[in-house]
Parts: sequence; C-alpha cells; structure tokens
Amino acid sequence: MLPSVEQHSPAERQHEVERLRAQLDELSKALETREVVGQATGILMVTNKSSLDQAFQELLRRSKATNRKLCDIARELVANMS
Repeated sequence: MLPSVEQHSPAERQHEVERLRAQLDELSKALETREVVGQATGILMVTNKSSLDQAFQELLRRSKATNRKLCDIARELVANMS
C-alpha cells in the first residue's frame, strides 16, 4: 500500500513528479524508437523479400558497419522511403 501524499514533504513530492516526468519521457522515446525500427524492418522485409529476423539483422549490420545507432539507421531508411 502506498503512503498518503500528506506524509511527504513538498520537496519529496516535487522530486517524485520530476522522476515520473523523466520516466515518461524515456518511455515515450522508447516507444517512438520501437515504432520506427518496426517500420524500417518492414521496409527491408518487402524490398529484400526477407524474414523479420533477416531484416532486423540487416539493420544491425548497417548500424555496426557505420558505427551509428540502430534507431538512426531506421529513421533514415524510413525517411528515404517517404
């Protein structure tokens, strides 16, 4: 059971609000990254006639070969298809 809000000082409540906002921001970014990686994987599946695993492995290969984040490779691929 959670303690009531009244048991915490204003500074503690403010700290918790900031922590929750940071967590929300992280989760939003993770969701956006997952979405774009899924789109890029789908593009590779269609263009290369490959499986989901093969397409994801191709994204990983491109990421490693260029020393760039996988999500950046995925965003670029999706943008180039638009």
